[in-house]
Amino acid sequence: MTAGEIVTLSSSVEDDNTAAEENSADKPQLYKMQDLMQAIAGQSALKRSELREAAGLVCEAIGQALDDGQTISLPGLGKITPRKRDSKPSGDLLTARIKLVQKGKELDEITKEDGAENP
Repeated sequence: MTAGEIVTLSSSVEDDNTAAEENSADKPQLYKMQDLMQAIAGQSALKRSELREAAGLVCEAIGQALDDGQTISLPGLGKITPRKRDSKPSGDLLTARIKLVQKGKELDEITKEDGAENP
């Protein structure tokens, strides 16, 4: 730095927050187990520890069914059909089709629209 130079100082916290805001606009926000538990907590009389265990068991069962190649049909969510599996160094990558339940429609209606097995 030489005499007469104008130096602008900024806090690194502001720079980090600005960078984080720019990056968050590019990526969808991650929905974590804690978010799921908070969404359920207001509608359940379960204790937090019971809620964590129940949510974990549900997620594990869904993961196992997808791993086995099963189609999953869940009211409130929709129909998840596994399509393709690729082995990657960081783990297997599963591509799935998710047919979301539309408001006002029952899951049975969506399943009938799709047919028995629509790859």
